[in-house]
Parts: sequence; C-alpha cells; structure tokens
Amino acid sequence: IVDVKGPNAGTGTNQHRVQHAFKVVLLGAPAVGKTSLIGWYVRGEFKERRAATHFADCIARTTFLDDSVLKLEVWDTPGADRYRSHAFLYYTRCHGSIVVYDMTAPDTYRWAQAMCREIVVKSTHNPIIALVGNKADLVSGRAVESREVEAYARNNSLIFMEVSAKAGRNLNTVLAAMAKLLPECD
Repeated sequence: IVDVKGPNAGTGTNQHRVQHAFKVVLLGAPAVGKTSLIGWYVRGEFKERRAATHFADCIARTTFLDDSVLKLEVWDTPGADRYRSHAFLYYTRCHGSIVVYDMTAPDTYRWAQAMCREIVVKSTHNPIIALVGNKADLVSGRAVESREVEAYARNNSLIFMEVSAKAGRNLNTVLAAMAKLLPECD
C-alpha cells in the first residue's frame, strides 16, 4: 500500500483517479491506542500522552494498491463506555472495522471480542474486520496470548495482527491487508 502524494491527493484532480472509496472505523476500549495508531499512520509520529477522544474524527488517505487507487476514510471513535451506544452509528454502514485491544490488558481483549460479535450481528452488510493487538512493544507486560487471539480470529474469519503505535510496527500492514479485501465489499 503506497500513499498517493501531492496537494491534490484524494481530490480526484491529479493524474490518479480514485476508483474505490471505503469507510473504515477504528473501535476499541478506552486507552488501547486508537488515536495513537491514527497519529502514526497519518503523521508518522507517536505522542506518549494523548487526551481521551470525545468525538469521532475522520482522516482520509488515498493509496495505491496494485493497479487501483483507493480512498480510505478512517474514523477514530471514542472508546469510553458512555459513547459505546453510539458505535453502531459508525460501523453499521462501514466497509471495514479495525477493532483494537491493548495486549497488556485482558479486559480490553474481551471488549474487542464483544465488539466483533456486535459488528457481525448489527452491520447492514458483511464488513471486513481486523482484530488488532496494540502495544506489541511492551513485551514484558503481555497479558493476552497471541495463540488464543489467532485461534479466535481464524474461527471468526477476522484479520489478526499485533502492532505497536509507539514503534510504528505493522500499522501499514494492517491497512494493506484490509485494503486488499475491501474491493470485494464495493
């Protein structure tokens, strides 16, 4: 997956016309690193401290994938429980969901499993779902076993990957894996 560069990237006015546009929503419990993942993806930077997200925010990136030009609208959603009832507004009509959990916090993995089930039941179509374990750089603090998550993902036809927003590890790989499957949703 390669970003289209230039001032007109994503506007359709440069030499590369967008062939597909996809809405991807980022979901997860509070403090799992959703906004940090977006920050690294958009700006290539990690901030040690971030304020909690209280409103959904959207970033759009136009990317090359093989011979296609795709526009990905990635929605960063608040994770606090008081906003959970609003999550369906974002995922019901999305093409893909990236459900993030903190590899050092088992309760966030259980939250992510529940969200994956909810997306499958309540979505208006069959979205691509990626289950993403964040904070892979905190090896000594790991509390969620990869084998368990791999089995869950395989049994539920989910993309699974472990990432680190801090180190920038596997972030583009997750989006590339999702982008390869998204045209099937179009």
